[in-house]
Amino acid sequence: MPGLSELQAAFRRHVMSNHPGIEHYIDVSRGPGRDQRLAIYAHAYRARLVEALGTDYAVLQAVLGEEPFRELCHSYLQASPSTHYSLRWFGRRLPAFLRRNGRGHLAELAAFEWKLAAAFDARDAPVVAPQAAGAIPAPDWPAVRLRLHPSVRIQMLSWNTLNIWRSVKAAHPVPAHRTLARPGSCLIWRDGLVTRYRSLQADERAALGAVASGATFAALCEGLAASGIPAGSLALRAAGFLKTWLSHGLVSELTT
Repeated sequence: MPGLSELQAAFRRHVMSNHPGIEHYIDVSRGPGRDQRLAIYAHAYRARLVEALGTDYAVLQAVLGEEPFRELCHSYLQASPSTHYSLRWFGRRLPAFLRRNGRGHLAELAAFEWKLAAAFDARDAPVVAPQAAGAIPAPDWPAVRLRLHPSVRIQMLSWNTLNIWRSVKAAHPVPAHRTLARPGSCLIWRDGLVTRYRSLQADERAALGAVASGATFAALCEGLAASGIPAGSLALRAAGFLKTWLSHGLVSELTT
């Protein structure tokens, strides 16, 4: 008789991939037969993973329908078995799985849903009040660096993903997937206990990217200038971004 760890490993292999080897150690002296007992555990394991994916990707499930979504989950499970003790992270590779299988429109929707959940789960951090900017002397502003709140995410958009997501959430007829005339992006963040999102213009997306990479306020303005914004509008545009970011709780730290 194998030791406990060997039996546990054999049982796990059977439940996860139907690997033989554990059958000989199943007690069949009474009750259900060996195959039935093992099938109960295998089914429960897969059903729980499908349920977890349905929670993380509720809109994707609504768009696909129950049975196609279940088939997708089973295919994903075969390609990406669960490796983390928490179900929260089982679905993290689903967008990439969809993209690899030529379903880019669904991959984008899944990525958007995953980032919404990730923003909600992001760690807590201080939020800089809007009036804090007024306490920084004007000569110090070129060297100022901003640290974004841990919940901030940016999702690139090539499809009408936001319209589809909104339609499902509002229980309206869901439009067909279509590519956007011009690719865009949206900002995702957590406001208290509420996850929010909004569309981004290209210059604001670039500015947020600069902030995330550790750029100073002066470098942020230089980047805006390179994007074609007239020199006379640079300060106003950058100040407008900062005011919006502070009022929305996107900034956790201002340092010089």
